Amino acid sequence: MELKEQIIKDIKNNPIILYVKGTQDMSMFGFSNSVVQVLSHYGVEFKDVNIREDP
Repeated sequence: MELKEQIIKDIKNNPIILYVKGTQDMSMFGFSNSVVQVLSHYGVEFKDVNIREDP
């Protein structure tokens, strides 16, 4: 699947997607960590995409 197709699929299936360094379960730094903590605190469901694994 091409990148554009994957992004379109992800957007259709996930109202919130974070492109972050790491994942919501692994240690992250700076902005990524702050956003994950806020969303998790409020119980917001989101998909995370680790940009270090799939640039």
